[in-house]
Amino acid sequence: MINKGIEELSGKPITIIRNPEYKSGMLSSVRAGIRDIPQEYDAILIAFGDQPSITTKLIDSMVQSFSVTYKKIIVPKYNSKHIFSVNI
Repeated sequence: MINKGIEELSGKPITIIRNPEYKSGMLSSVRAGIRDIPQEYDAILIAFGDQPSITTKLIDSMVQSFSVTYKKIIVPKYNSKHIFSVNI
């Protein structure tokens, strides 16, 4: 199944990063991706595929917040509560 997904993404402007430590948990995949970020990038956005409530409006809001504040980490809130842990 993974190879089929990789084939479908072939030719798209993306970089596929393999995580040989995937069995140790999702955070290992995040770390693997972060290690391969080109130095010239100003920012990255990490979102997981199993979060259907992340909307384009939320993503646009986070991008806008970064473009104004340039904070290193932007964590969205819902009803005045952080959606994700701020203890990274």
